[in-house]
Amino acid sequence: MRKIGALQSGERPYAVWDAVLPSLGVYVAVGGRKTFIAQTRIRGVSRRTTLGLYPDQHIDATRALARLWLLEAEMWQRPLNPRPTPLPAVTLQALAEEYCVNQGDRWAPRTLETSLGALQRLIYPALGEVDVAKLTAADIERWFDGLAQTPGAANRAAPVLSAVMKYAEQKGLRPSGSNPCRRLKRYKRRPMERFLSPAELRRLGRCLAAVEEAQPQFAAAIRLLVLTGMRPSEVLSLRFLDLQPPRAFLATSKTGPRTVYLCKAACRVIETLRSSANGEWVISTGRRAMPYPWLSSRWSVFREEVELSDVRLHDLRHTYASVAAGQGIGLSLVGGLLGHALPESTMRYTHFADDVTRAAVDRVSARLALLSAGERLAA
Repeated sequence: MRKIGALQSGERPYAVWDAVLPSLGVYVAVGGRKTFIAQTRIRGVSRRTTLGLYPDQHIDATRALARLWLLEAEMWQRPLNPRPTPLPAVTLQALAEEYCVNQGDRWAPRTLETSLGALQRLIYPALGEVDVAKLTAADIERWFDGLAQTPGAANRAAPVLSAVMKYAEQKGLRPSGSNPCRRLKRYKRRPMERFLSPAELRRLGRCLAAVEEAQPQFAAAIRLLVLTGMRPSEVLSLRFLDLQPPRAFLATSKTGPRTVYLCKAACRVIETLRSSANGEWVISTGRRAMPYPWLSSRWSVFREEVELSDVRLHDLRHTYASVAAGQGIGLSLVGGLLGHALPESTMRYTHFADDVTRAAVDRVSARLALLSAGERLAA
């Protein structure tokens, strides 16, 4: 901008624009009055404002005022109610299939199989063709209410659906924090608690010894379930290279990698299998690990023969935990031995720990009462 003081009035008013900030100018009126102005376009319309008079205001201060006004003008140009960018339409089934491919390797094989079953049998038929961006909490409630006749299956399917909805948020298909499964209340069910008594454990041991020669792999698998508290899938996926007695290191489990501590009896079972093994798997056909259906079907027949028809394979794990809690081992340590990810999973064994605590309290109280009585007699 030329020296403002040198600007002369003319027959008509005119403006001179700043070389530093082109939107800033000086308006020279016919009478010689000089006014600082700023000019820009807002939504296609030219807008001008007055910033002050010369020489009352310095040029540097005027430039600062002009920049502030231009910044405000930039904000004015934005729509008052901008339209949100429409989210792409993706069906729940398409997204869930992608999720299982990309995220499924984080699940244990058995968990992946169960989750796929829940999707195919319970979720896809009702919600598979719905756009994930349009799913609401009300939709989820109606779906869940429709599964009231199978509450156990519904409770297992709900977290699978929730995981897919979280994945939709990660993909930008839903707003963050909009998971419609977040406040879903699951069906209350009486926990299935079946623990083998000492007499039942002795009977199981005798019957396993009777079939050990004919079915060595099966007998060894059941013994390891009882002696370690491992899940059936963990026993069947155990490899000899995972063993460093008295420990077994599981690279994958339902709750991630974990260490299993082996008692002497479990080590003897494994060493017996090692002596006749011709593969890498502890429980195997020689070429590959035994599948879960093999163990499940054989147990279904065997438990009838030993009069334990209501005992599931998972109840052997419950029995291990109940014996541990009954021996005074703290619940936090019991949860560590079982590989529980959440403390709530171990709380079902509280009553066993309570029995031990009550017995200890009774012994302490009896001893204190005896001492107190002796002190009174001595007095």
